[in-house]
Order: sequence, then C-alpha cells, then structure tokens
Amino acid sequence: MPFKIDTKEKFHVIYAIQPNLPATLSDELTQTLLNYLQPAGIENNTQQFTQNTIIDLSAITAIDDNTANVLAHYHNEFYNSNKSFVICNANENIMSTLAALETELNIAPTTTEAWDIVQMEEIERELFNDEGV
Repeated sequence: MPFKIDTKEKFHVIYAIQPNLPATLSDELTQTLLNYLQPAGIENNTQQFTQNTIIDLSAITAIDDNTANVLAHYHNEFYNSNKSFVICNANENIMSTLAALETELNIAPTTTEAWDIVQMEEIERELFNDEGV
C-alpha cells in the first residue's frame, strides 16, 4: 500500500509515502477512503462511530487532475456524511492544482492544524446535535 495510516481516537491520518499521486493510485486512495466513509457492518452514527479523515500530503511533490478530483469528491462525500475531511501539508504545486478545482476544500497548513479543525468540527456537531438542529 502506498499509504501509511495513523489512527487516532477521533480521526485517521492518511500519509502518502510516494512523491506523486498518479491516477493509478487514485483507485487505491478511493478504496481506502470508502472504508472510512462507511465501513461494512457498522451503523453510520457519528455518536458511535466517527471516521474523520486527514490526508497528509507532506511527502507528495505533485498530484494529477484526476487525483485532485478524487480528493474533492471525497471531501464532499465526507461532509455530506457529517464527517470531517481535511487536507494538510500541501506544497505550492499541489495547492495550485487544488485551487483550480471549482470546489471549496478544507486545507490546513500543518497536521496539527488539521487535527484542530477535526476536533473543532466534532465539537460543533455535538453542540448542534444537543440543540436538536
């Protein structure tokens, strides 16, 4: 697998370990993300099971348009499923590729800031659920 996965209490961090994320790896990334989006046999309930995901691109020097579109697609899928999806540590080349998309992505400059975003969004979801909103 071209990814390293670090599991925390409220989220997973997926680290790509190759310098490029070509279209051929998009399929493997898609399968990994699908596993976190809705794992088999577990009810999709954010109170019992949260699979927030951070994609750390620190080892990546470039991504192709297909991979950028995969990231944008799953960003939307995660948020539609009431889960966080944050991209972090993207270099200028990757940022320009992602900026060309017509989708707003949640991007943090560092892994620590990505963790903070996920935790803040978890708190927001808990507050809105408690208020019945």
